[in-house]
Amino acid sequence: MVSKRKFYKTMFIITVLSEEPTGGYKYNADEIHRKMMTDDWSGIVEQYPEITLDAKQAAQELIAQGSEPEFFSITKDGNDVWEDDPPKPVKASVTDELEHISNVPDFIGDYIRNH
Repeated sequence: MVSKRKFYKTMFIITVLSEEPTGGYKYNADEIHRKMMTDDWSGIVEQYPEITLDAKQAAQELIAQGSEPEFFSITKDGNDVWEDDPPKPVKASVTDELEHISNVPDFIGDYIRNH
């Protein structure tokens, strides 16, 4: 069954001005931000209007990005992976789960247990 959920696509354009060529290197967003804030790049980020997608369009966009439709629990045709039987929420308390996790820092575990 085709998913009735909505998905959203937002595009950002980053324009950079610099005194030297950027070198054609493919920077990630963190590197671009750092160079604009602390190095010798001036830049602006523009956001385009959000586009609402149906499930089939979202699946196509995920594939175009090199991802998979399963990222949103849909098939390439826009069907929900779980069909008519969506997953049931797990009813375990956070503190129960903390007992089984050994790498949670004490201060985080204490905060969760006390709030």
